[in-house]
Amino acid sequence: IVGENMVFSKTEKESAVNIPQTVNNYYGNTSVINSPSDNVQIVSGSENTVTFSYDKVKDVVDAVEKSISESDLSKEDIETATELLADIKLKIEEEKKPHILKSALVGLKDFLINTGAGVTAGVIQAKIQGLF
Repeated sequence: IVGENMVFSKTEKESAVNIPQTVNNYYGNTSVINSPSDNVQIVSGSENTVTFSYDKVKDVVDAVEKSISESDLSKEDIETATELLADIKLKIEEEKKPHILKSALVGLKDFLINTGAGVTAGVIQAKIQGLF
């Protein structure tokens, strides 16, 4: 057996926690990241299920909306950001797949970075960690 009787130092064990692992299955590759999954429940077995919280995404949108309203963006940029937020809210109501919501939030984040609203973009980045 490869790796049998191997011994690892404490430093190696701690750094291994941060390395994503890939699990191959019949449905494609699944990345396993060693982080708290307080926003997602994963049940292993022959029929794996993942529970996703649309309420958590709504909380992210609310926080971003508040941050945008407090920012010093131009009126035109605020209108564009508001349109993007409205589109994201619609996707949440329609319960679109999580990767679609993540893409929409990342698109909004990129727009905000380009307009100079780095703080608001940071809110998105911080809030979506571990959510998807």
